[in-house]
Amino acid sequence: MIAVFNVDGMFYAIDNECPHSGGPLGEGSLNGRMVSCPWHLWRYDVTSGECHTTPFGHIRSYPTQVSGDEVWVIVQR
Repeated sequence: MIAVFNVDGMFYAIDNECPHSGGPLGEGSLNGRMVSCPWHLWRYDVTSGECHTTPFGHIRSYPTQVSGDEVWVIVQR
């Protein structure tokens, strides 16, 4: 699953699962570019997937594209 965030009109996508305990990041609190995991409050930059709580918590981020009123997430393997 992928979580999509709107930060000042720009859309960003990251893995939805926190690597700490699997918390749903899409249900977390967004403050600027930072989302907090709702389970244990690990913090992630939605623009890059970088974890600001621990250097080992980085998650994958995905490019997005807006087409009309749709937001596309580009997933490459």
